[in-house]
Amino acid sequence: MYYAIIGLIVIVLIIIKMSNKSSSSVKHLNSDEFKSNMSEGTILDVRTKREYKTGHLNNSICIPTNVLSDNLNKLDLSKPVFVYCASGARSSSVAGYLLKNGYEVYNLRGGINRWTGKVTKK
Repeated sequence: MYYAIIGLIVIVLIIIKMSNKSSSSVKHLNSDEFKSNMSEGTILDVRTKREYKTGHLNNSICIPTNVLSDNLNKLDLSKPVFVYCASGARSSSVAGYLLKNGYEVYNLRGGINRWTGKVTKK
């Protein structure tokens, strides 16, 4: 009986640890998932201004990776951030940075190159 209780406690602790880990990690979404949820937060394009002008997601803001740390005040900590770049590499890195700074973050897997929705050009 003693071992059964210890085993149950260990299983509960493992489940708690796993649930904490999943809630504190970057969520990588495909195009459809990203599109379905992005209206709930801030859409962040971390490409250069030049890349942004060639085409970007509607209602996104452009804060290039190299100036993000100086512009965190432009992001509302109470809203999730939906981040993307061209291929997903820069945005994945930025997503980790934002997560460490307390943001709830969703990354567009494959970046705008894999985006299946409309693109706005300016």
